[in-house]
Amino acid sequence: MFPLRVAVVVAATLVCLGAVQGGTPSAGAVFAPEVVSFDEPTEAELRDQFMAEEASLVAGADDLLISRQSSVTKSGTTTNFVIKAWVKSGSTYLYHQLWGCERRWTRPNACSNFEERRAEFFAAALNVLHHERSSRATNGFNVPKLLNKNEIDFYGGVPFFLVNNLSRERNQTEPSPSHTCLDVIGGYAWVTPGTGLQLRGCEFDRAEPSSTLPTDHIWRFVPGTSLLQNVLSGLCLDVAGPVTTQTDGSPVVVSACDFNGGWETADQRWGLHPLGYLVNLASGRCLDMNGASTTSNGAAARVVNCEYGLSAKLNSPGSSQGLTAADSTTDQSWSVSGLDSGLHPTLPSYPALDGRVVPPQTTITAAPPHTITHYDEVNIAFTSNMVGSTFECSFNDGGYVPCTSPFTHDTFRGERGDYSFRVRATNRYGLTDPTAAVALWAVVEPF
Repeated sequence: MFPLRVAVVVAATLVCLGAVQGGTPSAGAVFAPEVVSFDEPTEAELRDQFMAEEASLVAGADDLLISRQSSVTKSGTTTNFVIKAWVKSGSTYLYHQLWGCERRWTRPNACSNFEERRAEFFAAALNVLHHERSSRATNGFNVPKLLNKNEIDFYGGVPFFLVNNLSRERNQTEPSPSHTCLDVIGGYAWVTPGTGLQLRGCEFDRAEPSSTLPTDHIWRFVPGTSLLQNVLSGLCLDVAGPVTTQTDGSPVVVSACDFNGGWETADQRWGLHPLGYLVNLASGRCLDMNGASTTSNGAAARVVNCEYGLSAKLNSPGSSQGLTAADSTTDQSWSVSGLDSGLHPTLPSYPALDGRVVPPQTTITAAPPHTITHYDEVNIAFTSNMVGSTFECSFNDGGYVPCTSPFTHDTFRGERGDYSFRVRATNRYGLTDPTAAVALWAVVEPF
């Protein structure tokens, strides 16, 4: 949690334990600091702050562009060689190189360093891009920050699929592979501590209420902790072996959850970076699939150094021609895909934010006019912006009770006066709208 913000102001007042003579305090006099306390931000305020910071980080990542172009053109006896390489953040150049050379019949060996220069400039541009990406990704979102995010229960215990972002991007342009999710090897009936993990085609259909076959693709952050729990088995994401032996390439498994937070199981703690990297908080390494940008079924899970400098998307955020292929991608980026009836089971490639962890918004869609007669029937319709929400209603400032839309109330003779109705929605994850929707009206005698 964020520490309590305390301002300490040294007061000009002396607390005298002895006499004060000649304007000089005695040896027993001490300064008494005046302590002014400020309220801690609420968890809801901290969640809002995190979401704003993460949105800013993602916008900054999308802001980067790279272009690497080269051309060789002939006109008569003249050959022109051109190399253009640049990296931009918005409209600002972070790197810019324009190189041109002309070869004529009188200079047959001119421009012989074209390929060497092209490789140099293309590599330099890519290095600038990767360095800038890595710098932005780690700026403010280190291990302590991710730990803090979990402590404020950022995800609210929401169950979700972990969808590999690279497989999602490839699915846009290729018939296979389809979306792949983090899966426990061996099927849901055979999961035991120490079982490894892999990529497998996402079992979205098994999460539907009508499904009779469960899936072990569903995970959740245990509220208030950094434990990433497999919902079906109850086991937690872990790195094989003692925490002190973790290295690049250590396998990722599921183990019995340590809810007491002992140091021996510190590598059960994970944080989800805004760009989708699942970071092991004990080592700072990231969940990775065995192989180079592997997204196919059966790729084994491990931890390696985080590839913050690479793109989480398949295609380069710009254009590239010549010796160097398009910008490299990483299979370390994941999206959380929440279980919410009526919504498509996949989210954009990144950020890995799931807005459904915030409370729903309640709206009254039909209400009585401000003034009615006592012979009128009151009908109030209401809804929520989240599918599957339930509602509680309060009539005339009474207690909240479960209700459904529409709310109906018959007025009778003698019921003149002011009336109020309040309704608040609760989503399927137990989060309630903190601001109820309100309808106010007055009952008067008919003319």
